[in-house]
Amino acid sequence: SSQLLVEHIKTVYANVAPERFRVLDFFLSGESLKKQINDELSPKVILVSHDKRLSSDTTCANLAMKYNLIYISVYQLIRRHIEEKTAFGHKLLDTKKPREIKINSQAKDE
Repeated sequence: SSQLLVEHIKTVYANVAPERFRVLDFFLSGESLKKQINDELSPKVILVSHDKRLSSDTTCANLAMKYNLIYISVYQLIRRHIEEKTAFGHKLLDTKKPREIKINSQAKDE
């Protein structure tokens, strides 16, 4: 029977961490089965590397809401730690590298 097969597979993969091993219930309606598979296989957190612009933050936040994901803006997180003077914020400031100011102005002095 299928239950015996499931128990055998559980035994074979007993050393696999529980969060990495899932047994899905296939005795469901088509829609419930699809939802169960999506819930198990869909990522919960996605890291996105993007430029530091509000429009990028807004797009990522909107996509996270649409697909039920978590979006954390690293720039905002860093700023919060620095402003609140946390231990992590102090470590970030200690490792900050000075950057040269580049002025690419097209305007000429008159």
